[in-house]
Amino acid sequence: AVLMSGIGTLAVLAVAERLELRRGESELIQVTLLTIIVWLNPDMSVYTKVERHELEAFLRHYSLGQLVEYQGISAGIENTNYFVTTDHGRYVLTLFEALSMDELPYFLDLMAHLAEHEVPSAHPEADDEGHYLRTLNGKPAALVLRLEGKSVNNPNQAQCAALGQALGHLHVVGQEFTGYRENQRGPHWWVETAEQVLP
Repeated sequence: AVLMSGIGTLAVLAVAERLELRRGESELIQVTLLTIIVWLNPDMSVYTKVERHELEAFLRHYSLGQLVEYQGISAGIENTNYFVTTDHGRYVLTLFEALSMDELPYFLDLMAHLAEHEVPSAHPEADDEGHYLRTLNGKPAALVLRLEGKSVNNPNQAQCAALGQALGHLHVVGQEFTGYRENQRGPHWWVETAEQVLP
């Protein structure tokens, strides 16, 4: 996977504005890129501590086997993230520190839709009741498959071409996603934010 952290969101906003994408398309790309960055980048933070017995109790709601080990992912941005290894596979546990239970299904459903259509997005794991979202230590929490890959700070031409091809594929399969959420980082936010930061 090719990851371009830092400038990724700004680049997507610029491309979306330049291409005059319809409402929702730019958010679709932002969500996918940020999802990949968040779940592959080792530079995340642990804000909510999870004890081993708490995680074992959480995992009993899934058919993912026994907990082998887990490790907090340090020094990051907004959510609490842990690498989780069971005897069935490797996952990432995220405890959402800002978004509510009502806001999250859109994003998890989108991730699942994209992953099921061969977009390199981490697929959420459903619990034994078929839900992607649960609570852990009072926070909304989700498990996703841990993707292979690493950050690429200076992508070469071939990697940029692969990224462009992936974005094109995302555009195509994204048209089939039926979920909707108002883009909170849309043009109205751009104008408000620009007014705050401009001298």
